[in-house]
This record gives sequence, structure tokens and C-alpha cells, in this order.
Amino acid sequence: MAESVDEDEARLESEVEALLHPQGVLYHHTNQQGLLGILDKGQIWASHIRYLNDTKEYFAGRSFIERIASVMKELNYADEETARTVDITLKIIDTFDIYVTSFSRADDGDSLNLWRAYAQTLPGFSIGFDAESLSASLRPAKDGGQMVRAEIRGLFGVQYVPELSDSFRIKREIMWLAQLVRSIILELKKANFDPSMMKGLSAESIASEIKISMAGYAKSTAFLAVLLPLLKHEGFSGEQEIRLVELRAKDDGFEHCPDIGFHPGQSSIVPHLAVDLPRVDLGIR
Repeated sequence: MAESVDEDEARLESEVEALLHPQGVLYHHTNQQGLLGILDKGQIWASHIRYLNDTKEYFAGRSFIERIASVMKELNYADEETARTVDITLKIIDTFDIYVTSFSRADDGDSLNLWRAYAQTLPGFSIGFDAESLSASLRPAKDGGQMVRAEIRGLFGVQYVPELSDSFRIKREIMWLAQLVRSIILELKKANFDPSMMKGLSAESIASEIKISMAGYAKSTAFLAVLLPLLKHEGFSGEQEIRLVELRAKDDGFEHCPDIGFHPGQSSIVPHLAVDLPRVDLGIR
């Protein structure tokens, strides 16, 4: 049994490392406009996740997390208050602006499905980037040396989850992912503040405990918000996708975000960020 636990922990560590630090050559499929933007302007577009062609993508991850929380409650790993905290946290994340750009390892950049999806006009292009160089180049946007706003930006591996149903059971191949979500939920659980535990403490001590609790909650919420756009239905697993993700807390609206642009999508106008690629060797091929 100890050996099995050790194996599970080793797999969790290995898979999280792959999630956070993609390696190898990553291919970005695009059209002429996208290619010129990358080569001439040194920029690549990240589109708002709510405006992607398949709007159900975002909700695959949400459903997976909700199911894990439900199973934890059934097994008494989480109480009703924790379940409510997860629900509230997901609703808070729903207000965030999440932008993504897709890359792939599939077929060395020559996947027919990806040509169809991302290079719809002829000629199309498949541009290879060195993952390590690209990841190291990503930095939060600045304006006059100052941060535009608090944000998270990074390159992460997409994980594929099954269709959910009442008889849903987690496959061993993604058990590590369920463990990761479970650990995040347990961290959220710590934010369930119990006033009865504060009896006898000074006001300063109570304030300190609340501050620690809220800092932990904010960290776990951010982790969950980054994980959500990285969970896709297993039917897309052939894409072997890596995503550039930029996360921003909701502000007053697009009009107050000078670095946001718009482009025509298949069914609506799509908000995007023009992510600067520094003039360094990104291993483009």
C-alpha cells in the first residue's frame, strides 16, 4: 500500500511539473495576419476564453471541479460550508477575464484538425516555438515601467477530462488531477472562518488570523482560476494542447483596458490581448 501511495505522489509531482513547465517545440497554427503580427510586431493574440469557437470548453473544467467537490462531500472529506465556498469561488472566477492562445505538440505541427480549426484561410501557417524560451519571455504587461494591473500570465499544459455523469468514475490516468483539485478545495476549506475559535483572542490576533486565512483563499482561488481554462473534454486530447493563459480580475469594463483589442470571430466580435514577444531568440521555426 505504501508503494502505491508513493507512486501516486510521484505521479502527482511529475504531472504538475508537466502542467506548469511545458517542454519541447510548440506549434501555433494561424493565418497570414497572425504570422505577420508575430514576425513584424513581435506580438501574438490571446483571445477571451468566453468568445472561443466552442463556448463549452470553459465549462468542462468547471463541471469537473464541481464533481470533485460533490464526491468529497459524499465521502465526508468536505462539509456543506466547503461546498458553498467552492460554488462561491467558481462564481467569483466567472467574473475574471481569462485570455488564451493555443499551441500544440500534435503531429510535429502538421495536424489536419488544427489546420482546419486555426488556419481557416489559405495559406495557413504552423509556427514552432521553443517552449522554454517562450515561457521565459512572458512577463506581465507594463506601462511606463509600472504594472498595468495585477495579473497572472504563463504557459501551461492542457489536461483532458471525461464526460461527466451520475456514474462518473475517475480514471487512474487523471487521478493525480483529482488529487490536485482536492488539495485546492481543502485549502479553500481553511478559509471557512469559525468565529467560535476566536474566543479569548485579542483583536490584533483575530485580525492576523483573518489576514492569513484570506491570503490563503486568494492564492487558492488564483490557482483554481488558472487551472479552469486548462481543463478540456477528452474528445480534444488529440490536439495535445499547450495554452498561454493570462488572467485578470474583472475591472470596470473593456473601455478602461487600453491594451485590449477586438477582431471578428465566427459568430461575434472577439476581445483579445496583444501579448508582446520580446525581441529575443524564441526558437521560432
